[in-house]
Amino acid sequence: MNIIFLGTPMFAVPSLKKIVAGGHRVVAVISQPDREADKKGRLLPTLVKTAAIELNLPVYQFDSVSKEVDFIVSLKPDLMVTAAFGQMLSDAFLAVAPVFNVHASLLPLYRGSAPIQAAILNGDAYTGITIMRTVKEMDAGDIVLQDKIAIESGDTYGTLHDKLAQVGADLIAKAIGDFANAKTVFTPQEKHAATYVKKITKADRWID
Repeated sequence: MNIIFLGTPMFAVPSLKKIVAGGHRVVAVISQPDREADKKGRLLPTLVKTAAIELNLPVYQFDSVSKEVDFIVSLKPDLMVTAAFGQMLSDAFLAVAPVFNVHASLLPLYRGSAPIQAAILNGDAYTGITIMRTVKEMDAGDIVLQDKIAIESGDTYGTLHDKLAQVGADLIAKAIGDFANAKTVFTPQEKHAATYVKKITKADRWID
């Protein structure tokens, strides 16, 4: 089965490695363009790009992957996986093959770009990972799999991020296996229960 993997930061790296370890054929890894720089002003590769190179996988970077549909079609993917990729995907892109997204919340709770922080800020006892099928509306697609973990009293964004990244890797591996064996069950989200979170900015780090 041909898989295209799309991701950018560290959260996505365990998922990429788990997919490769599972013996699936990753025909391309796609990441955001390099934007972070070191102290000398040299651009640093995204962490997914670094992992892809270490795994000897072909890696590509696009400002807008939705403008590269012809290239995506040429790779003949059976399934595409996104994990903290950071770009909205067009209808034309989503029509090429099913797209499964690794999202760090128990959807429909905390749709959006900062679900880990939201769970901590709201004092939740639990959070988790949702594997969902991507649609044009943000984080609104059918649920494929979910797994829940406890938020411990000493958890910070960093510790919870790392736990969820690993849970996400394990869960996407199972989702791919189910998909390959035609065992995927798509469960619509309860739209009335949806909540949304915005991107965390530097200003949000200050305590009043």
